Amino acid sequence: MNRLYSLLLLFFSLLFLCTSCIYETKIPKDAVPEDFVYVRRADSGDTWAILLPGSSGLPVFGDDRHYFRAADSLNAHGISVILVDYKAYYKTAKRDAKESTAEKILWVTEKIIKQGREDLFSDSAEVNLVAWSLGAEVIIALAENPQKINDLQINSAALFYPSVRDEKQITTDLPLLILTGAADNITPAEEIESVYRHNTATRIEIYPEAHHGFDVASLSNKNEKDFRLPPLVGRQFTFKYNAAAEQAAIRELTAFLRSDN
Repeated sequence: MNRLYSLLLLFFSLLFLCTSCIYETKIPKDAVPEDFVYVRRADSGDTWAILLPGSSGLPVFGDDRHYFRAADSLNAHGISVILVDYKAYYKTAKRDAKESTAEKILWVTEKIIKQGREDLFSDSAEVNLVAWSLGAEVIIALAENPQKINDLQINSAALFYPSVRDEKQITTDLPLLILTGAADNITPAEEIESVYRHNTATRIEIYPEAHHGFDVASLSNKNEKDFRLPPLVGRQFTFKYNAAAEQAAIRELTAFLRSDN
């Protein structure tokens, strides 16, 4: 019976992952990495944010404008943005290396920052990371290689409901702002706290009644996504928008990025 349950759990987990893949960025055969980099420059200011999306890339259950809306919001507060679909970038770069997800994201981030300093912003410009869910695993790689923080001149990082799948404590001096929901059943707040709370430069904001994806407007009540793995009796996964939490997070995020941390 236990073996049957395990097989069913594996089957439905794979089914869930395949369903998620439907919404991933489609990569044309002739694509190059630069096709998945989007620059949105603010009218003024010398603060930049590198935006790293969640596991499906730019589409969030078919909504491919969420991260562009986030970029527009930051632009309105004087923060320029480079949005990079790191999964598609990495695949089209055809990098020949055995790397963890965190290392892959860091490799792409490093390429983007170095290119940005050559073409878009000065060596003195503030560069910050803003990452969602799986994209936040870049912090794992930076914690393991803190010299990269200095080499890349990364000022800070803001993380929306960051991935904590290994649940190992992450130690870093990089100033972090973590924005998550008390009702998140994918990356629970208590797990995030256990991973990050020992860092003195980390601030965690937990919004009541907010789920995973609380800042994604297309996940409104009628479009929220709710799964159980296995169905009916398994663990619940909920993606749902919360306007109050989104507005609070935008205020916190912009203030954090424009501060001296």
